[in-house]
Amino acid sequence: MSSYRPRPVMLSIFSILNANNQFCFYFILDLRIQLQEQLKCFDSRVETQVLLTNELQDYFRKKAEIELEYSRNLDKLTKSLVLRQKELKQR
Repeated sequence: MSSYRPRPVMLSIFSILNANNQFCFYFILDLRIQLQEQLKCFDSRVETQVLLTNELQDYFRKKAEIELEYSRNLDKLTKSLVLRQKELKQR
């Protein structure tokens, strides 16, 4: 007296699909958590590199100011020496 029961078969298919959907859900959730952690690390690294770049920019700006002042002082020194040489030649 066995009777055909399609309903449990359908339930088992749905349970398999449901388990597969749960697997996909948890896989995507885990992937999202990993990507968020990687994004935090990336943001931290970018912030560090921006700070370093700003420090280098300040360094080279100050260096350029110092070199400009140095070149002006050398120009003054050169002009004074040239004037002295001209004065000596005129005597």
